Amino acid sequence: MAITYPELNKENQLRFTELKKETAQIIQNLLDDGSLPDVDYLIEHHFYSADAALLEKMACHAIQVDLHVTEEEEFEDEETGELLFTCDIIFEIPLDGNIINDQIKLMLQMSQHFNVEYDGWGTYFEDGSEELEEI
Repeated sequence: MAITYPELNKENQLRFTELKKETAQIIQNLLDDGSLPDVDYLIEHHFYSADAALLEKMACHAIQVDLHVTEEEEFEDEETGELLFTCDIIFEIPLDGNIINDQIKLMLQMSQHFNVEYDGWGTYFEDGSEELEEI
């Protein structure tokens, strides 16, 4: 099923530009540290909202379009004390900046459409062992 959303607003266009730069740095740092280049990586795209219903709506939509979504969790923001709700959308893909950047754009579009916050992506160091070290 093809997923289409309105184009990014100006704020998210600027954010996308910054996230693309961060993605290139993250990938280079992983490879420089000895992470394997030719394996699939677990990529976790992070979302949050102070409104659990908005996050739930986005998560339900993501599941309907066959994306893998983690269970929602709640935590207290250390700076503000605000209660926030979080979930991740997860992919297992090669460590390829073009693929990740395409995903970032889609995640920003989803967050904009559902009025939740996209908090970037993370992955794990891959050295061929079974233990995952979060980056």
